[in-house]
Amino acid sequence: MPQTANVDIPKRHLVLDIEGVSTAPIVPRNTYEIADKKIFVFDDVFDEQFVDNFGIFLLRRDYQFRPSINNELSSGVSAELLESLPALPHAMNGILEHYYPQMTGSPAPQAISHGYAAALRFGDSGSVHQDTLCDDCVTFLYYGNLSWNGEWGGETVFYDDEMSAAACVTPRPGRIVLFNSVLHHRAGTPIRECPTFRYAISIFYRCERMMGNGAPPSEADGQA
Repeated sequence: MPQTANVDIPKRHLVLDIEGVSTAPIVPRNTYEIADKKIFVFDDVFDEQFVDNFGIFLLRRDYQFRPSINNELSSGVSAELLESLPALPHAMNGILEHYYPQMTGSPAPQAISHGYAAALRFGDSGSVHQDTLCDDCVTFLYYGNLSWNGEWGGETVFYDDEMSAAACVTPRPGRIVLFNSVLHHRAGTPIRECPTFRYAISIFYRCERMMGNGAPPSEADGQA
């Protein structure tokens, strides 16, 4: 995993020496806790060139209607492709190494399993779901639009054990969210006046136990 840069800053801060990643300390803009599970929201992790290039990459994916509970437009992304991308996997691994111990009482080695890019539009419906039933696994969510107006909606909503909305994250270009995969959540859809799809990619990390079980991707994977 990437090492933090050798700079004179407090140890609680994460700095990554990676091309395409900001040289500023990477700290969450917001942190939410639902029961004992965490949601970390990071802004300005990547430089503008990466945000633009990766946004175009997501825009040009071959989106197809996926036969699932939502039949959303999505595009599967293999672990091999994700790991070959510039900046993104290295940044995720660095963030995970730094923040994962706060997310579980029994930290377990994680590896990228797969990803789904999704394109949501007004009229689509996102269902509340969990990415896995494993307390140790995590999901990264990257919002891929090149521009986004908060008034367009599309928020990701997280729920507590009583299925009450407990946290809400607004899309923003380049924003990345790390959360426990077992958390119930739902992808919000844009309002009628939104002139574009809402693009995002969910990247699923699995612990060694889950990877060893050969668990197939969930039908719910893809919307967040």
